[in-house]
Amino acid sequence: MYQALVIDFFGVICSEVAPHWLGRYFSPTRAEQIKATIVHAADVGDISQSTMFDQLANLAGISVPRAEAEWEAEVRIDVDMIDFVIAAAPLYKVGMLTNSPSPFVRGILRRHKLSGLFRAIVVSSEIRTAKPERRAYERILKELGTVASAAFMIDDNPVNVAAAAKIGMKGIVFHSVDDVKRAVPVKGLPRIGDYE
Repeated sequence: MYQALVIDFFGVICSEVAPHWLGRYFSPTRAEQIKATIVHAADVGDISQSTMFDQLANLAGISVPRAEAEWEAEVRIDVDMIDFVIAAAPLYKVGMLTNSPSPFVRGILRRHKLSGLFRAIVVSSEIRTAKPERRAYERILKELGTVASAAFMIDDNPVNVAAAAKIGMKGIVFHSVDDVKRAVPVKGLPRIGDYE
């Protein structure tokens, strides 16, 4: 019996930000290198968000305020996923597990009044480890007071979903809210196929 629902933020509830921005300034190979080094270092708290933007702006040849503004402009909230989370909340312990510098994601949550949707929020830079590391999943499960075998993990990154499944969570690769509705029973929302 599933009792918890763990949801990624970027790429699920919110649009991806770093990959889109990096793709604007760098080749795919270079963008991946920067994501794996500078962005990852900020995600796990090895460098501050401020240092990350200093380095990214320098590499892109733009000002820090412009880089920060462009990241903010990439933010789009998926209202259908928000509706799903609201419908799921009475049935599941809903938590968020995200790889991000804390100020960036916490700022988005605050501005869009989303923090209250979750019983627990775990941000990689705050715990100094990121998905797909086992400790990231263990931390959100602990915060939710549940175990892996009783929890869904929804993430747009198949690597992160596979890591969650490896510790016993039910992994769902996110492509759309319809995928989630197919996999996670939630009263109050029609499941795909109900009207077909």
